[in-house]
Amino acid sequence: MNKILTIISFLIITSCAYNSGVIVDGENEFSLTRQAASGFQGHGKLKSEAVNEGKQFCSAMNKKFELVSQERICEIMLPGCFPAIEISFKCVD
Repeated sequence: MNKILTIISFLIITSCAYNSGVIVDGENEFSLTRQAASGFQGHGKLKSEAVNEGKQFCSAMNKKFELVSQERICEIMLPGCFPAIEISFKCVD
C-alpha cells in the first residue's frame, strides 16, 4: 500500500504544467513556452493559449502580435514527456 501511495504522489508532483511566461530574447524579440499537465492535451490548444498570451503582452504595449516561429515538443507520447509548444514572436506597430 505504501508503494502505491508513493508512486501516485510522485506522478502528481511530476505531472505539473509548465508555462514560462513571456521571455525577452532580444530587441523586440520574445518567446514563451506552454506545456500540458498530461499527455491528453493536444498541441493545438497549447498554441492557442500561447498565442493569446503573446497577443495580450503586445496589446499592453499598444502593438500587434506577429508570430515568427513555433516548435512542437514531445510529439510522441512517452512517459514523463508531455506535449509542449514554444513560440517566438514580435510586437509590431
